[in-house]
Amino acid sequence: MMLMAVRPDVMGRFVISFRLKVLGWVYTEVMAIAVIAMFCSLAAVIRIGAKSIQGTFSELFYDLITLLIKENIMKKSLAVQVNRLNALMSTS
Repeated sequence: MMLMAVRPDVMGRFVISFRLKVLGWVYTEVMAIAVIAMFCSLAAVIRIGAKSIQGTFSELFYDLITLLIKENIMKKSLAVQVNRLNALMSTS
């Protein structure tokens, strides 16, 4: 998107200014760093705590939240929500 937004042959008279170009690249880099951090944290959780990666996404998500609660990373209010989710999963 950033490469297209600065090209006059693509955008015509709607080419972005230098200021928007700089801000766009800064936010593009921030999002790239966030995606890398997300995949690194997911890999670390799978390596240290998840039972298997063959389960469904909801099972992996449940295992992740349970692991985080056991390690006292999450707040108590999240533990209440997980207990409610566990109760709902056991009734259905």
